[in-house]
Amino acid sequence: MEEHIDKIIQHGTNEDMHCLKKILVKSLHELEEHNPDMYKDFEMKLYVIANGEVLTDEIKDEWVEHMEPAAKWTKPEVESVINARGISIPVSSAYVIMNMLYSDFKDVLGSGDDSTLNNYINLMNLWYNDIDAEHSQEHKLFKYYYNVVK
Repeated sequence: MEEHIDKIIQHGTNEDMHCLKKILVKSLHELEEHNPDMYKDFEMKLYVIANGEVLTDEIKDEWVEHMEPAAKWTKPEVESVINARGISIPVSSAYVIMNMLYSDFKDVLGSGDDSTLNNYINLMNLWYNDIDAEHSQEHKLFKYYYNVVK
């Protein structure tokens, strides 16, 4: 079977690739129904092939949208905060991290109002720029999402 797939990849037409896609998608739907854990593993592997080991802005937005308890800050609010302080973290990443910290640690860090906002900003900056982290900042966020959140 592998030799057929290799031949399609190396010499196939666009139509052949679409047929291969249909077979793969149908197989993945079957796998999702009968072996959800393996399906999730394959889903992640396909995501990495397509995007690398970083999160897209769409996944980051979806992550924040589904946080329980709910997120505190909008993306424009986070963008305003990091721009005002000259923080060089991508807005979408800062948005996720600040809201993740609020969702998980508001009882310790405070309500995020004017008197406690700096707690979140400082911790977000420390979390993202952790100098002894094994991975780059965006890769670390990806690993956290897929190994802790997902």
